[in-house]
Amino acid sequence: VGLLASGFGSLSWLAGLGFLAHLSILAARNRLALHDASEAGRFADVPLHIIGAQALWDRVRFLLGIFIWKLIVLRMQDLVNMLLPRELRVFASDTAFPNVGCSEDGTYLGVAAHFAPRKARGQKQMPQYFVCNVGQICQNALPDMQRTMNTLIDVWREFQEPDMKGLLANVVAVFPDVHDQSVAKEINLSAWESAKDAHNWYVKSPGHKNALFQHSSGILKTFGNLLASLEPMGGMRHQDRCRQCSRLVEAHEIGVVAPLRCGFCGGHTFRYPLF
Repeated sequence: VGLLASGFGSLSWLAGLGFLAHLSILAARNRLALHDASEAGRFADVPLHIIGAQALWDRVRFLLGIFIWKLIVLRMQDLVNMLLPRELRVFASDTAFPNVGCSEDGTYLGVAAHFAPRKARGQKQMPQYFVCNVGQICQNALPDMQRTMNTLIDVWREFQEPDMKGLLANVVAVFPDVHDQSVAKEINLSAWESAKDAHNWYVKSPGHKNALFQHSSGILKTFGNLLASLEPMGGMRHQDRCRQCSRLVEAHEIGVVAPLRCGFCGGHTFRYPLF
């Protein structure tokens, strides 16, 4: 309270920083002790107040970090996107996500985008056909990367046309730089109502024809890919979850979309999409 009352005009804020530094050091030692107890199989013997104190400190660090991130980085994202050409943008995640590793241990981060046509969001027919395309480009081949991204934009514009038929969802993940393999990667996965719908789109799509032409004519110098078409071997089961009791909710019959209400408590489900 004294710190808030006096503001930064006095030196009381130094006491606040010192207190935070003290808590930080205690938390680091506490985390090390928790790690040692877990490695030794004695985590169940750790007093609950120690675990609670660590959880509270981690929560404070999380909230402070997210506050700074949203205050600075997300605002800078909007500014940079205003400066970039309309066809380009930068992206910063709105929240933190698990630390799965870094480039030193062979883990690389990319960006992913998900698109589902509006009419497919209330779809009750299960997907019966999947197309997966994994493309790799030499990371120094900027022309190949530009042409591939331009084709991707053309295809997504086709997906957004009102008369688009059969597409349930399309997911694209791009890894611009994978040092261990010296390539950029693009993974494209789409879900369709049927193999016929997918075939009809592929044979008529201008964007897909352009991609095939670039491959066969040698316009793409370093692009290589794996294209796989997948069909389920049996019936698929769609599962949802109840908002109230958190139980899994699914239809009694395989191949049918999960009901909108829980059969146990009657609560509404989250209405998860098919894909």
